[in-house]
Amino acid sequence: MLRRLARRTALFPLLLLLLLPLVSPGVSAHGETDEGASVLETLLASDKTRTATAFLHSVGAILLTTGLVVLLVMLRQPSLGLEANTLVANRLVLAGIVMNLIGGLMRLFEPGHPSLLEFMENRWVTMLVTKHILLLITYAASIVATRSAVDPERRRLAVLVAIGGVIVVSILGAAADVLTPGED
Repeated sequence: MLRRLARRTALFPLLLLLLLPLVSPGVSAHGETDEGASVLETLLASDKTRTATAFLHSVGAILLTTGLVVLLVMLRQPSLGLEANTLVANRLVLAGIVMNLIGGLMRLFEPGHPSLLEFMENRWVTMLVTKHILLLITYAASIVATRSAVDPERRRLAVLVAIGGVIVVSILGAAADVLTPGED
C-alpha cells in the first residue's frame, strides 16, 4: 500500500505541473491583474490565496525537514527500534513535498511574478530557478530515502543529500529575499 501511495504521490506534482498551465491559459504571471483578468488570475491575486500559498509552501518545507530528520535518526540508530515510525516519517516527507510543490506552483502563477524566461537577465529569477532545480534534486533524494527496498546505507546517503539540499535551498531563498523581483 505504501508503494502505491508513494507512486501516486510522486506522480501528483508532475501532473500538477503539466495540467496547471492547461487549466489556466489566461494566467501569465508577469503582470498585475487588470479589469479583464480571468477568474483564476483574480483568485491567485487575492490576499487569502497568497496567505494559503505561503502556508502550503512553508508548512510543506517544515514537514519535509521533520520527516528527513526522523528518517536520519532511525537510519543512524537502528538499535533504538524506531522502525515502527518509518511510515510516519515517510508520510511526513511525502506530505511535505506535495504541500511545498502546490504552494510553489501557486506562487509561480501569481500575478506580478517575473517571467522564468528572464533566467540570465534577472538575478532574482536566476537565483530562484537555481534554487528550485536544487529543490527538485532534494525531492528526488527524499523519495529515495523513503523507499524501504533501497539499501539502508544508500537511504542514509539520500537523507544526508536531502538535508544538505534543504540547507542550501534555504540559504538561496534567504538570499533571494534580499533581492527585489525585477531588480538587476
